[in-house]
This record gives sequence, C-alpha cells and structure tokens, in this order.
Amino acid sequence: MVMSVNMAHLGESAEGLRLLDLAEPFTDPADRGILLHQRAFNLWQSSRLNDAVHWFEEAEPHLAANGPDYMYAALFHNRAMVWRDLGELHKAMESIQQALQVYERVDIPVNRAKAIHLEALIWLDLGDVTKALLTFDDVRDQFRQYAPDLESFVDFSYAQALFYAGMYRQAADRWAEVVAAQRLAGNRRSAAISEFWRAVAALQVNRFELVEPWARQAMDSLYEQGNEPMAFLARLLILQGRFDSGQTGPDFAEKVAALCDALEQRGWTLRLEEAKILAARAKIKAKTFDGVEELLNGESGGSGYDALAEDLARYLAKAELAIARGRDPMPELRAGLDLLDDYRTTFGSVEFQAGVSALGVQLAAKGLGRVYELRKPPVESVVLQRISIGGFCVEPIRA
Repeated sequence: MVMSVNMAHLGESAEGLRLLDLAEPFTDPADRGILLHQRAFNLWQSSRLNDAVHWFEEAEPHLAANGPDYMYAALFHNRAMVWRDLGELHKAMESIQQALQVYERVDIPVNRAKAIHLEALIWLDLGDVTKALLTFDDVRDQFRQYAPDLESFVDFSYAQALFYAGMYRQAADRWAEVVAAQRLAGNRRSAAISEFWRAVAALQVNRFELVEPWARQAMDSLYEQGNEPMAFLARLLILQGRFDSGQTGPDFAEKVAALCDALEQRGWTLRLEEAKILAARAKIKAKTFDGVEELLNGESGGSGYDALAEDLARYLAKAELAIARGRDPMPELRAGLDLLDDYRTTFGSVEFQAGVSALGVQLAAKGLGRVYELRKPPVESVVLQRISIGGFCVEPIRA
C-alpha cells in the first residue's frame, strides 16, 4: 500500500491501483479501510471522480470502526476535495466540517490548517467572500507557525477572493507578490499558475497590453514543466484577450477552432465548452457561420459560477448570431438575464463572481441596443426591468 501511495503522488495512479489489487488478498481486515481509502485516492488522481466518491463511502465505516483517526480525518478531507471538483459544494462543505471535527482529536496541526484552508475555498465557491477572507487571515497565521512554506498558497487563495469580489487590480498585485515568493522558493509550477491568474485579472480590467505577455510567460513555463493541460488554458486566455481587444485577424476563428480540436482529442473537457463558445463568437464576428450552431449546442457541466458563466457566454453568442443573421436576439438576451436573476435569488450576489458581471453587462448592452433599434415599448419594458434588477452599469446608447 505504501508503494501505491508513492505511485499516486508521482502521477502513476493506474499503477497504484494495480498494486492495491495485488495487496488486497493479504490485507488485514483491520486495515481494509486504509486500502479502500487509498483506492479512492488513486481514482481521484485518475480523474475518476464518481468512482472515487463510491470508494470513499466504502472506506468510511471501516475507518470509523478501526481508525486510525488521522486516516479517518483524511477521508473526509479528501472526499471534500472530490465533491468540490464535482461542483457539489454543499456536500463538500459537509465533508470538510466532518474532517475538522475529527482533526480536533488528532494532533496534526498542519493537516487541520489545510482543512481550514479548504473550508475557506468552499466558502469562496459559495459566494461568501467575507467569510472566506476572514478564514484565510486565520489560517495564514497557522501556516506561518506550522508550515511557513505553505503561506504563499493562502496568499494565492486570498488573491482569488479579491478577484471574485471584483477587486481585479488588487488581486493582480497580490498574485504578483505570490509569483515572486514562489519563484524565490523554487516552486516554478505554482508560480506559473499564479502568473496565469494574474493575466486573468488583467483581462477583467481590459489591460490587454498585459494579458498576453503574462499569459504567454505562464504558458511557456507550464509547457516546460510538462503541464500541457494548464498551458492550453493559458493559450485560450491569450486568444480570449485578443478577441476582447479586437485583435483577431483573418485566421483567428481557425486558431480557436484548432485549440478546440486539440482539447477534444486529448479529452481535456475542463474548458472545452468555453473554447467552443469563443470559436463560435469569432466565426460570427467574421461572418463565417458554418458550424456555429454545433459549437453552441453544448451544455454546461457541473454547477455554481463556472456553469453560470459558461451559460451566459453561450446566450450572448446565440444573441450575436441572431443579430448577424437579421433575427430577433431578444429571446436569448432575456433568457440570459433571467438566468442571472435566478442565480442571484438562489445563491446570493454574483458581483462576487469573476466574469459573470461582465457577461451580464454585455447581455444588457446588447438588449439596450436592440431597444434603441426597435423603439417598441413592450420590449423596452422587459429589458429595462431586467437591467434594473441586475444593477448593471451600461454605457449609454448614442445616436
């Protein structure tokens, strides 16, 4: 089982699972919970998330009965991370709070601090930025005491919280500090990821002259380290920055489509739909409509902010397609603004969610443009009501 743990940490999860199969017939019944937990962990590292949840559940009664307690706490801790990856945020919160209860009787302060850090991240995912920031402040002191080398990870998360609160410039400044600290510590992988998010923050405030150099620096470093999936996300960010700044060129749509194909061929679905929507918008802008409907036929996976942002972008693209083809875009615009309103009602203010407000502004702006064009009172009433509810600050329409 020890070798299986090592294989998982080296990224060889399939080999780790094979070793567990070999070990199972010789495992003492009292240690069965440890073996099942390790199987779940390896499945999680293999991105087989639902299988991982199943084996965590299988391991739970064994570890509850036989321990050890540190492994029992780790089960809830790891399961919380899997639930979070699946977008099941309330289940993730329940699991991490169970972990914290067990950590109360386990003298491993570093692991307890990591659990508190994860709890803060889940609060952030749920939109409670204030609680997340307060928790980050608390856990930073614990890391400083027990694991100083992990303090920069809390600062990274603090920057994320500032980002979700719409404080993009402050977030970029904090990420710059994190990049410097991680480079000084020789942690090139984490520094590259922080550099990527610094570029995302620059995109939110239309600092296009900074987006590409920061994203490209992150992309080159990630490629050098063999982190190709994250490097592809940096490439997508570069393309998004070019699109938003109007620097597309005649072959831009083909470049985005090629990125979509590469993501699909490799099975990297994390941002595949986002890339397809960008490809569709690029085709619409270039007035080459072949294949656009297929690109916009996808459905968001998961829940929470990422799914909402993806759905809003899809509605915006469909509205742009309708306008380009001389059709009425109002059904798509209304549906997008209604979705945003429903999300607010259910989950709280999405001003704390990066990118969503910007997408809402674009939907509202197109709606106002349509109102100005048609000058129809019923249409005007619906759109203005949705914009009023959303509280969007939209540039005035000029003749």
